Amino acid sequence: MATNLSIDTELLDAALEVGDILTLFGTIKYDADYDYKEARWRGDNKIVGDKD
Repeated sequence: MATNLSIDTELLDAALEVGDILTLFGTIKYDADYDYKEARWRGDNKIVGDKD
């Protein structure tokens, strides 16, 4: 096996970031009743769950 590989550190860092993001899939709960199209039409800029 080759031991003198040239690894692009920027590419490796980007791959590690994607790996962190992928661990979130399936763990975030979303409001099934939230209609983003309706909120966009209304101009509702609030984040779901805001108390204001």
